[in-house]
Amino acid sequence: MPNKYFKPHERFDRNPHKYDIGIFTGLKKGYEDNLFIKKLFTLSEQEYTDYYQYHLSYFLGKEPQGEQEFFTFVWQIVLIRIRYIETKDPFNSSHATDMELLAKLTNFQKYLRIGKKQPADEISRIYKRSNLVCFFSDASSLLFHPPCAFWCLSVEMGWCVK
Repeated sequence: MPNKYFKPHERFDRNPHKYDIGIFTGLKKGYEDNLFIKKLFTLSEQEYTDYYQYHLSYFLGKEPQGEQEFFTFVWQIVLIRIRYIETKDPFNSSHATDMELLAKLTNFQKYLRIGKKQPADEISRIYKRSNLVCFFSDASSLLFHPPCAFWCLSVEMGWCVK
């Protein structure tokens, strides 16, 4: 499937936009989600809005009514990466780096929920398609929930992500 969500780095462009994804020789097919996340790791929290809006504008140029589709796609790739990091062996040599990356991802996910003001029912719809451990009732913050040993949207209400 060709990239339709993210603005790619143009091939051999020596002066790309700072939010373009890809490498000097362009964007390799099938890696756009990884490169979106990789670029996210280099950004400060203050840049999340600009980064998200940059790629959203690119996508809306192709799909004018696609804001919800874009949000859902970005939410899912962030969620998949969080799950991947959480399932890694905590005693491996990259554990400290993994925890930094996990913090970045959860902060970006928090931005998506709060900064994009997505309704709780939309986030619930996305999670219903995922493997879940338990459910709460106020999706206000992402935190670790000891009863099920997974990251949750909130202790009062939210989904615990398996």
